[in-house]
Amino acid sequence: MGHDNENIYSGALGTLPLGVQKTISAASTGVVIGGIAGCIVAGWEERNIPGKTFRDNMPAFRATTALIARYTFFMAAGGALFTGVKALMEDKYKPKHILNGVVAGVATGALVGLAVRNLKRGVGACFAFAAASAASDLFDGKIRRELDRSKFFPYHENQRRKEALQNQSHNNDH
Repeated sequence: MGHDNENIYSGALGTLPLGVQKTISAASTGVVIGGIAGCIVAGWEERNIPGKTFRDNMPAFRATTALIARYTFFMAAGGALFTGVKALMEDKYKPKHILNGVVAGVATGALVGLAVRNLKRGVGACFAFAAASAASDLFDGKIRRELDRSKFFPYHENQRRKEALQNQSHNNDH
C-alpha cells in the first residue's frame, strides 16, 4: 500500500530490512485485532461467569485471559507468517508475482489447520487464503482505477470541478 520502497518505521526499526518491517507491522496489527476478537468471544462465553468471592473468580479470570491470549497469539502469528512468507517470496521471485501471495496464503492456511487440529479445515483454509491472496494480487488496484468516480459520487466530482474553475479564474485575475 505505498510502502514498496520506503521504510514504514523510523528510528531503530527503520534500519531493518523492509520485509522485517512489514512482518513486525502485521504482527502488531494481529495483536490488536486478536485481542479485540478474544475480548468479544470471551464476553460471549458462559463458562467465564464470575463467582461470588475472589477465590471463585480466579478460574473464570484465568479462562478468560487464556482465551484472549489464544486469539491474540493466533492473529499475530497468522499476520506475521503471511507477511513474512510473502516478503521471502518477493526476495526470491519477482516482487509483484502472484505466486508470492499464494504460497503465503497456503502457509497461513496450514497454521489455521494446526490451530484447530483438523486436516479438512486446514486444507480448506489453505485454499481460501491462497485464493483470496491471488485475487488481491490479480486485481491490485485495477478495479479502483477502472471505476468512474463521477458515476458514484456526482456531487463530489461536480463540486471539485467548480472549485477548480474558481481557482483557475482567480489565478487568471491576478
